[in-house]
Amino acid sequence: MSEMQLNIPLTQLLSALSLVSLCLLMGRHKFGLMTGYLACFYWGYLGNMQALIPSLGGNASSQIVYLGSGLLLSLGGVYLLMQPDK
Repeated sequence: MSEMQLNIPLTQLLSALSLVSLCLLMGRHKFGLMTGYLACFYWGYLGNMQALIPSLGGNASSQIVYLGSGLLLSLGGVYLLMQPDK
């Protein structure tokens, strides 16, 4: 397996960490978890696309599967955010 290095800007990392911490302190656990997931998805796919494409073999089908599964998980998270707390 090839080695891949991801770059995450420190300002974005601190912003996401602050937002997730604030959500958790306010008792908005679902929103905090969803925010953390979306930040990781952004850094893993959109923010580091130049490093990701060669690791996926450079073909479009693997990129579509990666993007589709990430978006599907995001939609599932948004659906769970809309559910009433039990």
